[in-house]
Amino acid sequence: MRFSESTKNLFKALSDFKADYKQPKKDANNPFFKSKYVPLENVVYSIDEVAPKHGLSYIQSTINDENGKTGVITLLTHSSGEWLECDPLYLKPDKNTPQGMGSAITYARRYSLSSAFGVASEVDDDGNEVSGNTKKSGNSQKQIDNLNATMADIYTDFEPFKISKKTFCAGINNRLGSDYREHKQSELLAVAKTWLEELRNEG
Repeated sequence: MRFSESTKNLFKALSDFKADYKQPKKDANNPFFKSKYVPLENVVYSIDEVAPKHGLSYIQSTINDENGKTGVITLLTHSSGEWLECDPLYLKPDKNTPQGMGSAITYARRYSLSSAFGVASEVDDDGNEVSGNTKKSGNSQKQIDNLNATMADIYTDFEPFKISKKTFCAGINNRLGSDYREHKQSELLAVAKTWLEELRNEG
């Protein structure tokens, strides 16, 4: 994270912003985490309603690194000229397609912007669509319930690597190419096994 030489006005404005800010509605569901989250458009709308009143604005830029990861940098600015630049948030799409890149950018924008303004947006699932178009799952509710239970069981193997649930869920979806609920249990187990082997080899 980088700052302007002076941040007095910026930090006061952020404090005033938080006092005036109303938490956006969590109206999207994530069955794996059994919780709701705030989609990107709600985060943007709620911030844009309040931030200008306190002289606050922001810019989000997309970046790429040498490893093929796509990322977002969020820059907060104040009318005084002071600024704060958040560290880049990188994601690597499973497939290098326009849909995959777009989904990764949306996912990164949401988390980076929420973090910068202190928005409690909770668990997100918009990074599921790392490649291809969104499609309706052909699985029955019972099959989806079994997949959710399998995800919970598999996650216990990843906890020793200090991987959070949201990172785990996004990683599985990235490797599958879409929401895990659209796949067979065998496919889910296969990508989880491969990822786990990679983590152990890195260690």
